[in-house]
Amino acid sequence: MILWRHTLGELLKLILVTTLVLVTVIAFAAAIKPLAEGKLGPVDTLRFMALAVPPMLQYALPFAAGFGATLAFHRIAQENEVIARYAGGISHGSVLAPALACGVLLAGTLALLNEQIIPRFLRQMEVLITEDLTKILVNS
Repeated sequence: MILWRHTLGELLKLILVTTLVLVTVIAFAAAIKPLAEGKLGPVDTLRFMALAVPPMLQYALPFAAGFGATLAFHRIAQENEVIARYAGGISHGSVLAPALACGVLLAGTLALLNEQIIPRFLRQMEVLITEDLTKILVNS
């Protein structure tokens, strides 16, 4: 049980860091086009990036999970922890159980995001662009 917590902790830590980096980069990239076209001001660009975070999670989380699992299990294999676990009588399935649990948790999270949360944020992003565009047209 303690090995599961250790492995799950490593997985979640790497997934979190990778997700934060990816979502930040992707949200910034999503805000470049409206900013370059003059549809958003500087402050609204930051709001747009914040609103873009949940929709970008649907792209970043699967990649981050795969990348995090690869790094976590590479470290475990590199430090010969896998051999020690097998020598201690722990099966292959038990070694991979934390990754499976993490995958099921992420699948549920992505299902909730795609069905409930992301559509709301996409509507708010669209409203932000159209409101700011009307402000720019009125002020010019």
